[in-house]
Amino acid sequence: MPKNKKTYELISFKEFFEATTTGKKTYEFRKNIPELDEIEIGDTIVLIETDPDTNTPTGRRINVQVTFISKGKPWLNDTVIFSFKLKKRFWFF
Repeated sequence: MPKNKKTYELISFKEFFEATTTGKKTYEFRKNIPELDEIEIGDTIVLIETDPDTNTPTGRRINVQVTFISKGKPWLNDTVIFSFKLKKRFWFF
């Protein structure tokens, strides 16, 4: 029986968010927090553009789909790496 895909929300600072929207950035390298423990290929990540100076959302969001993941490896030292493909852009102003 196929697994139900999950959706996760993560903040993304403006410079990284913009690179993702243009397709230049197709991966995330993050500290493995409990919310990401169960992330799997096919899950959706909603990246929320955030101003790094004020730590507030700008109103822009994009959905990406996880295409590769590496976690739990000793050499990753409590981090998770995942690649993704762009699914959908949302601009709310």
